[in-house]
Amino acid sequence: MEAGVALWAFLVSITSSIAAAQQISVAYNHSQIFSRFQTYSWRADEIKRGGQTMLSQVVRQNVDTAMQDKGLQQVRENQTPDLIVMASSNENQRTSSVASGTFGVSDAVGRMTPHRIRRAILILDLYKARTPLLLRRGIAHDEDVAQEPTLVWRGIAQDTLSGNINRNQLCIKKAVQKMFKQYPVYP
Repeated sequence: MEAGVALWAFLVSITSSIAAAQQISVAYNHSQIFSRFQTYSWRADEIKRGGQTMLSQVVRQNVDTAMQDKGLQQVRENQTPDLIVMASSNENQRTSSVASGTFGVSDAVGRMTPHRIRRAILILDLYKARTPLLLRRGIAHDEDVAQEPTLVWRGIAQDTLSGNINRNQLCIKKAVQKMFKQYPVYP
């Protein structure tokens, strides 16, 4: 019976640690030469729409740091950047149950306690701007001239939010760092 309780506790601990882990995924256009991108800008309406909350400011600061670490320089949107950055987020809740008590074969005494889990999704999109750097220099190639901004890189992070703002800020920082480890810049 104690082996059954130990196994149950082990399964619950593994399940809860897997559910609480930060999930990161990155996709990008492999045909793009990312070393050509040297400047970036936040989309202007992105700043007006989401720039006032504390967590959106944390996202911006961490993305700016990560982009600059990759050798990109931030410019204003009217300075025709190579990349346009857009960030969006979504939050959802789900109910999960935690089991406690003793669970035997013949006499199950225990309790299921429901609790809500807040999960947040952060999506970072990098678009190739309409007028790339090479076009401004007069050495553009056909593939460099785009009529509309083209999505070239996307990072998605999912994590559990808490009531602790410091923990949430740390989660955002780690998520952005993990995403940009997969930004394709080659020496």
